[in-house]
Amino acid sequence: MEWKHDAPWGDYVERVISGYEEHRDRMYGPYRENKAHPFLEELCIKGNLERAAAMHSFNLSTDGVATILSNVTADIQQTNGTVLAPHVGGWYKISGLDPYTYAVCPFFALAWLRRFWRAGK
Repeated sequence: MEWKHDAPWGDYVERVISGYEEHRDRMYGPYRENKAHPFLEELCIKGNLERAAAMHSFNLSTDGVATILSNVTADIQQTNGTVLAPHVGGWYKISGLDPYTYAVCPFFALAWLRRFWRAGK
């Protein structure tokens, strides 16, 4: 399954950033525990993360990881609901169940990293 290369990935990244700015009380956001952005940066740098390793590295529960992924999905898709499949613009997918692994769309990852590296974090 291929990732959708012509989605507006830079716009999606800005939606995520705006979502955390507009909802400063959002769990794990930069104004609370500040775990979402470091989690997303690590995911984007590596391309995939095992859930257990992410939980350990960022001191998150399974629900904490799901909360971050759900918030980003809601911002990108501008709705709550099921994550879009990669070929229609989904930004991440589950790439393995043993171990349980999240894979990020390389186009989203590139847009995310460009945005923060350009801004000097």
